[in-house]
Amino acid sequence: MWQYTTETIINSEKGNIKGGKRFDVVDDKLLIEGVGSFDLKNIAAVYKTPYLASKESVATITIPTTDLAANDTVRLQVWISEEGSIRPELQNAFLMKKLPFQFEIELGVVADVAEELATAAMKVLNKKGAEKLFTVSGTDDALTITATDCYIRINEVRVDKTNVAPSLLGYQYYQKVIAVKASDKGQTAIVQGREGNGTVARLVKNLRIPTSASLNPFGSYQGGKPVPGGEYDQYLIQYVVDRSHMGHQVIGSVADKSMTSHVLFIEKNASAAFATLLNEASIKFDVTATADADRDVKTASDMATKEAKGDEGPKPTKR
Repeated sequence: MWQYTTETIINSEKGNIKGGKRFDVVDDKLLIEGVGSFDLKNIAAVYKTPYLASKESVATITIPTTDLAANDTVRLQVWISEEGSIRPELQNAFLMKKLPFQFEIELGVVADVAEELATAAMKVLNKKGAEKLFTVSGTDDALTITATDCYIRINEVRVDKTNVAPSLLGYQYYQKVIAVKASDKGQTAIVQGREGNGTVARLVKNLRIPTSASLNPFGSYQGGKPVPGGEYDQYLIQYVVDRSHMGHQVIGSVADKSMTSHVLFIEKNASAAFATLLNEASIKFDVTATADADRDVKTASDMATKEAKGDEGPKPTKR
């Protein structure tokens, strides 16, 4: 049995096949420039997975103000991890030892606690040369933390206060802190992000470029690379034929077959033309649904339940 897989990016329906096409059906053969010629009778199956946009993790928290007073020291802590990617800038104590990013303020106007926390946090996160892993915004008592890409997960958010002056603060003082945590007095929800499918970031991360075999010593041509901002549908063609160079050898009662898979990432405009071509050639294809539901939602009651069981720490790092 002979098996292999090809992966090809197609940015346009225009190509060098007769009539200026990149793909066409001629004499009962599906022709795809840069991939091959496929007898329609030997196409075992075709599957399509539509483009799905990536989404960043978002945490929202409403900070109760009844326990706050002007000049209180308020602390924001954010625990993050990474899923689906391993970047050097995240291989540090914040990730490996599960330490939080931490921001402290001396509260001015109680009603503006979220806005003041966000302003202080962004002064740190916007420092020149720093890797901004998330952003913080706030209006009145509503605070929002948003990851900067789809691979960052926000595991926990906490807001605490103490009436000890900022100049005297130390770790020991926070042992006596009056908590305004997300899991008890606050209201918070964390909606985790997703990588998506057919995005440029996913293609660059997971595919070899050029994506199809090339004998060109000067590298791949532009058509084999994802276009910035492109949205790609994924097609999988499964192709099965007898291994003719083996003389159609039959081992026992099983004929020797060549079973190959050909993955096409086709930009959405060209994808519509490709789907039309398949339909006109009576090539049926199954569409794999891409779940658009939120992957994970953590509410205040969820985390309160975990704390009741003695689990007050953030989620373990996912790999």
